[in-house]
This record gives sequence, C-alpha cells and structure tokens, in this order.
Amino acid sequence: MLVAIRGQGLALTAAGRSYAEDRIVCALANVEGYVRRVSVYVSDQNGPRGGEDKRCHVSVNMVAGPPVHVEARGESLTGVVEGAADKVGHRVQEAVSKTHDRRRTNKLIRALKRLKRAFGRKGDMP
Repeated sequence: MLVAIRGQGLALTAAGRSYAEDRIVCALANVEGYVRRVSVYVSDQNGPRGGEDKRCHVSVNMVAGPPVHVEARGESLTGVVEGAADKVGHRVQEAVSKTHDRRRTNKLIRALKRLKRAFGRKGDMP
C-alpha cells in the first residue's frame, strides 16, 4: 500500500507527516491487501487566523471497485487526521465487505445455473 501525503497552506513537518502516515496505515491495516494507493491532502483554509479551518481529505484507490473518499475538518492537524483515519477505516471495510458479498452471491448464482442446466438435460428437475 502506497501512502502519499501533501500539505497546502500549512507547514507540514516530518513529525506531522509521520503521524498522518502511521494513523492512516493503522486504520487500514485489516484491509491492506485490498488497497492500492492512499492519498492524503491536508490544508489550512484560513492560514494563521485560526478557527475550524484545517481540512484532511483522504482518497483510497482500491484493488477492485470504486475509490473511497472521506474528509474531516477541525481546529487541529492531529484532530482532522484522526477523524479522517477513523472514517476511511470504516468506509473501506464496508466497501470490502460489499465486494465479498457480491462475489459470494455471483458464485452462488453461477452454481445454481450449472445445476439447473445439469438437471434440465436429464429431465430430473421439475
């Protein structure tokens, strides 16, 4: 899993980058095999004026299926990274679960069609 972190309008230190990467990787540890690339964008909307102007947008490209996007806003960099990591962990887990459910359903449908064809030829199935 490749993690890319970018900052805009704020000085993103090495410690901040490391924290963001560690938090995102921990949030996606259970589904790491299903994730191709993670892009994290951290920005400060107002600059040094303060307020709830920090934003963290996380985009996850999956191995199979559409990408997952989440966003968190808040006052502190660690707070928005934490919030975005929690959200992305849940959303990616849901996406993986839906993919597994679809695959299982499709396998079952194919197996039922094979059975119907097999019994249909012999005339044993009503």
